[in-house]
Amino acid sequence: MLNNTLINHLSDQISQTITSHNPLQGGDINDVYLIKTTEDQFILKVNSAKQFPGMFEAEEKGLTELSIHSSMAVAKSTKVGALDDHAYLMLNYINKGQSTLEFWETFGHQLNRLHQATQSKFGYTSKNYIGSLPQYNSNCDTWAEFYTTQRLEPQLKLLVQKGHLKGSISKFEKLYNKLEKWFPVEPPALLHGDLWSGNFIIGENNKPWLIDPAVYYGHREMDIGMTLLFGGFNERFYEAYNFNYPLESDWSSRVPLTQLYPLMVHANLFEGGGYLKSVESILNNFV
Repeated sequence: MLNNTLINHLSDQISQTITSHNPLQGGDINDVYLIKTTEDQFILKVNSAKQFPGMFEAEEKGLTELSIHSSMAVAKSTKVGALDDHAYLMLNYINKGQSTLEFWETFGHQLNRLHQATQSKFGYTSKNYIGSLPQYNSNCDTWAEFYTTQRLEPQLKLLVQKGHLKGSISKFEKLYNKLEKWFPVEPPALLHGDLWSGNFIIGENNKPWLIDPAVYYGHREMDIGMTLLFGGFNERFYEAYNFNYPLESDWSSRVPLTQLYPLMVHANLFEGGGYLKSVESILNNFV
C-alpha cells in the first residue's frame, strides 16, 4: 500500500491534492493505482528504485519516442521520480471505449505507419526493460546480429544460470548462424517492443492507445509476432496492417522465431514451465 509520505510527495509534485488511491489489478511487475485528485485522475506505477534502477525513466523515454515518431496515441508521463526506495511513474488516465471493427482497422493502419519510422542501425540509444528484466539495445548493422547478441544470448545466459536449456546451447548456436537467411532484409523499424493485449488500451472514439513499451528499432515482424503470442488480435487488425507496406508473403512462417525472445523472457520471469517446452520446440523446428 502507498504510505502517507509518498502520497504527500506526489501531491506536491503535481500540485494537486490526492483524494483517493485505489489498487488496480493486472500488474505483474509493478504495483498500479488509480489516483484521484480534486481536479483529475491518474495512473500511478510504483516499484523498488533499488531493485529496478531507471525502469520508469526508460519507460517514459520509450513513450516519448513513440509519440514523437508516430501519429498513434501514447500514454503521457506526468511525473517520474523516486522517494526513498519507491520509484514511481504517473501517467494520464485514459477513458475506455468499446472494441469495434473500426478500432482494429485503425490500430492496424497506425501500427504500420509507426513501423515506417526508422534509423540507420538496429538498436536504441540506451538499455531499457522487458518486464522486470534488462533489455540490451547496443546498435548493430544487421538484424541477425542484433537478435543474436542483444536478445537471444542474454536470455539464454540467464536460463542456463538457472539450470535450464544447457543441452540446447549448440542448437542456439546453429540458429544464430541461420537467422540472416530466415529474415527478409528490411530497415530498422520503431517497435513498441512488448505488444501483447495488455499493453494497449481501447480508448474513446475507436482510438488505440499504446502503454508499457519496451522500445527499440528492430525487425517489424517482432511486434507482429508478439501480437500473436497469446491468442492474437482481431483479423481486421492484420488486414489493415498489410494494406500498405505489407509484410513479406511468408511472414507467418517466421512467427515462431519472433516469439522465441518473449518466450525466453517469460521462462526467465516465471521460472520455466511450459515456456521452456515452447522454446525447445521452436529450436527443433528451425535447426
